[in-house]
Amino acid sequence: MADDKDEGVPLVGEEEDVDYVFKAQMGLYKSFAAYWKHGLTVVVLVLGGSLIYGLGTSYVDGRLKDGAQEIASVDRRMPKPSQLAQFGAAPIDDPTDAQHMANLAAGAKHYETAAAGTIRASAAEGWIKAGDTWLRVGKPEEARAAYEQALAAQDEGIFGYAAHNALANLDLAAGDAAGAQSHMRAAADLDKGFLAETALLQLAELHHSAGDTAAVTELSQEFQLRFPSSPR
Repeated sequence: MADDKDEGVPLVGEEEDVDYVFKAQMGLYKSFAAYWKHGLTVVVLVLGGSLIYGLGTSYVDGRLKDGAQEIASVDRRMPKPSQLAQFGAAPIDDPTDAQHMANLAAGAKHYETAAAGTIRASAAEGWIKAGDTWLRVGKPEEARAAYEQALAAQDEGIFGYAAHNALANLDLAAGDAAGAQSHMRAAADLDKGFLAETALLQLAELHHSAGDTAAVTELSQEFQLRFPSSPR
């Protein structure tokens, strides 16, 4: 009979185990009830940030791709040089050909429109091609404006170097040696490797042409310090 009465009555150790488990469960429930909103907010913020980043990256990639395609479309529509011009046996453009020059000017404007519709490297490429085309038309001021736009889009890398180099040539043609030197210094400082080496050597040549031997010596020493393993 004593055994029947004891059935269902937990032992002391078993009762303690039940209490601990129950308390732990209640603690977890209270913590969840108190902080679930905060946790949900963190999750929402993380997911929202990831979504915004993904959309932003997709938008940038899309603009770069569209810009490159538009510039390539202008490339295909540009007037082609004659076979004699391709072999260097004739000028690439005939200034007396009014229709040809008009087509070039229209192409320069198309490059500008394409460049204005994109960003970064694609924009810089479009502006540089516009500047090069304006030079073929014989309009250096329009070319300068286009090269400056290229620098505003991207002032480093191959396009940054090309824009600085083109502006330096325009400065030299206008008799502004200091302006040319400033552009090549900027190109040398903004890049590393081959482009920086080339810009620094060009800067030294500009100073050499100006008769500034002290500057040439300083630039030679700078070149050796910055590019000690260069074969140049």
